[in-house]
Amino acid sequence: MKKEVYNRLYFILIIILLILNTLLFFQRASHPLNFRINNLKPTSRATATGSLRLVVLPSCYINLSSGWNLISLCSNPPNHSVSYVFGNLSYRYIMLWNESSKSFVIYSPRSSNNPFNKLDVNESYFILTDNNDLYGIRGSSNNNMNISLDTGWNNPSYPYIGTANITDCLESVAGEYRYVMKWNPSSQEFMIYSPKAVDKPFTKIYKGEGQFIYAYENALLRYNKSAL
Repeated sequence: MKKEVYNRLYFILIIILLILNTLLFFQRASHPLNFRINNLKPTSRATATGSLRLVVLPSCYINLSSGWNLISLCSNPPNHSVSYVFGNLSYRYIMLWNESSKSFVIYSPRSSNNPFNKLDVNESYFILTDNNDLYGIRGSSNNNMNISLDTGWNNPSYPYIGTANITDCLESVAGEYRYVMKWNPSSQEFMIYSPKAVDKPFTKIYKGEGQFIYAYENALLRYNKSAL
């Protein structure tokens, strides 16, 4: 009688062991990565290869949005040709304000007969881009500048990498201008600053931004870099 009980217990124990081994097998099979890592020998080594590309922007870089942007050159590149300055940028057109005719002239990278081929650090430009981008312009820093303003609308640059207050920036022509316009790339429309207005849409100008200034009469905009 006792022998039969022991045999049955022994048989049940074997069944339990078989079940446990089966469960352990399926657990390992369902987590093959963990199983292999846990069973690596101490002398085994894991290696990974790849490449990392690091782009360092110069001090003068322009924050471009998809659509039209109003920009200035915040550095003085060694070559002022459009193809050199914007050779690595995907864009459609560049527009320059002609102060004599009071109209825009348009540059296209696909055209063989453009109205201009070089950029001027004294001018602001509209550029139509396809994508958002931080675009760097390498060159030397701009020094003090004198820019002539004609009666009416003008497009002088803001040629520095630091942020400046509009009142400091235009101190040399205080009382001689009526409006300053900057471009809002998000809404794709102008923002208009008036020195006589109580509520102003902006009070500062940032590196890479362009501007339009309406002058009452001919004037000379003198940038004092150290005072900005």
